[in-house]
Amino acid sequence: MSEAEIIGLAAGFFVALGYVPQIMRVWRLRDAQEISLSFNLLSIAGSVLWLAYGLVLGLLSVIFWNGANLVLLVILLAVKLRYGMNHDDNEGGHLPVHPHHGSGQGTDLGLSTASQVASNA
Repeated sequence: MSEAEIIGLAAGFFVALGYVPQIMRVWRLRDAQEISLSFNLLSIAGSVLWLAYGLVLGLLSVIFWNGANLVLLVILLAVKLRYGMNHDDNEGGHLPVHPHHGSGQGTDLGLSTASQVASNA
C-alpha cells in the first residue's frame, strides 16, 4: 500500500468520523431542526460523485470512505426527515431556540435576549 493511499485512508476516516457526533446528538435530542436539508442533500450528491470517481480510478481510500460517508449522510437525512421536518427547516439562517431552555430563554448557543439582559440589570 502506498504512502498516498495511507494518507487517503486516514483523511477519509476523520471526515467520516466528523458526522458521527452530529448523528448521535440529533438522535439523542430527537430534534434535527438545526440540520440544513440543503447541506445534507448537497453532501450526499458530492459523496456519490466521489464514490463514482473512486470506482472509475480504482482508488480504495476514495471508494471505502465515500461509501461510508454516503451511509452516514443517508442516516443523517433520515433523522432530519423524521425529527426535523415537523419544525421550520431553518434554511433562513435564524438561530433556533433550544427546546430545553424554556420559553424565550435564548438560543441553543446560551445567549440571552436583549429583554432578558435589560430585566436582569
